[in-house]
Amino acid sequence: MLYRDNGDVLFTVSVEAVNAILASFALFDRRWSQHDSVGSEYMDLIKRYWSWLKARKAIVQIGNEHLEGWHSEHVNDPNLVHLWETSQVAEFLVNFRDQLKRHAARTSLKLAACSYKLPTKPEAIEVKLPDKATPKERWDAAREALEPVTCLGERYEVYRSIWTRFIEPRLRQDGDPAYSMLLYGPPGTGKTTVASSLSWSLDYPLVTVTVSDFLADGHVAIEARAKDLFRMLQAQPRMVILFDEIDQFMLDRDSEYFRDQETVFQFLTPGMLTKLADLRASKSVLFVVATNYAERIDAAIKRQGRIDQHLLLLPADKERRKKFADRLWKSGTIDVDAAAANSAFLSHSDMKSISKRAAGADAIKELSAAVAAATPDTYMLRFQKKDGSAITDNGRVPVVEYAAMVALQVDAAGGTRGALGWENDIRSKAIDRFPSKLPPKVDEALTNFITSTR
Repeated sequence: MLYRDNGDVLFTVSVEAVNAILASFALFDRRWSQHDSVGSEYMDLIKRYWSWLKARKAIVQIGNEHLEGWHSEHVNDPNLVHLWETSQVAEFLVNFRDQLKRHAARTSLKLAACSYKLPTKPEAIEVKLPDKATPKERWDAAREALEPVTCLGERYEVYRSIWTRFIEPRLRQDGDPAYSMLLYGPPGTGKTTVASSLSWSLDYPLVTVTVSDFLADGHVAIEARAKDLFRMLQAQPRMVILFDEIDQFMLDRDSEYFRDQETVFQFLTPGMLTKLADLRASKSVLFVVATNYAERIDAAIKRQGRIDQHLLLLPADKERRKKFADRLWKSGTIDVDAAAANSAFLSHSDMKSISKRAAGADAIKELSAAVAAATPDTYMLRFQKKDGSAITDNGRVPVVEYAAMVALQVDAAGGTRGALGWENDIRSKAIDRFPSKLPPKVDEALTNFITSTR
């Protein structure tokens, strides 16, 4: 089977040779990050070859038995079937089916027009690794550069948890990996960077799905568009999918936020339960649901069977901010301890922006000014009711998230987990935004957080 610029020429190529060609396509396609689906380029030619094979099928009648198969192309006997040749055609059909699946997945992805990126090392990871670095080497580099919090114990180390549940099991033949996570926390903590790091480590492409992707065909067609999107996502092999702040489609149906939004979004929420469950059950992709408001997400969506793990992504702790400062400012141009102490709740990008325009004492002042707008108290204002009153229902208040941010404030002031006064400082600061008498469930959640950091 030959193809030339001046036309197509069909040549009697053995089915064994074609199987070898399709196997080569599959080897290239395994490296999705570096290659498009190679078979897509030659799909018409492969289909023509299959038409030629079908025309060569032999039909043999032996008594009451009706046999169909193939014989060697070097033999011209319509009453002859070769077992070897027939088995090679069966192998071709398996390879052809796989090529069609990859072709359909790639074509549907292009037509969906979602954001698609090849695996790329996040900018904050400065270490240089060889081109053939293993997933573990890549993830270790990501964790070393990006793990935001270590002062609260392993439970709050997001990159450690992702390695344990999502990456390491995929590297073992007997592994049982997780396929979905709810990644939540304050804005600007690097949720997209986590997804990018996961994509880079596993060498999977990253597809980002936003609200605008659901609304691409207008409000009237939103349900049909959602079905098409999830059908496309389920068809993809080896991919990281980031659902970026699509809260409107997953709001708690008992909340005021759900009641106040447009009816078209309300209708979509029940359907998201099934769509996410089916995507998780397909085990074809790894997906991340990123949100700033985990407590607003419908409880049914957050259950096992749809979401395998909930991960709280916090702002960087003092030790991590020291490393940020050491990398961003040239040696001797800033007191890294002072920079870390005066930059609680600031992200790497926040500190990087300041490092470009100030150094020394001036940089410390700018860091302190930026922190003034990012305290736990100002953060908690987001969780008041629309009339300004406090929300005390444990299902509506991210008390663990808030307590963790207070703990980071204590950490910035020099407190140490397990040291005298650590628990009292957290509890006394955490209750400031709540009524004088905490509801039992809120008090229990706060106690559990403090216990988990001992």
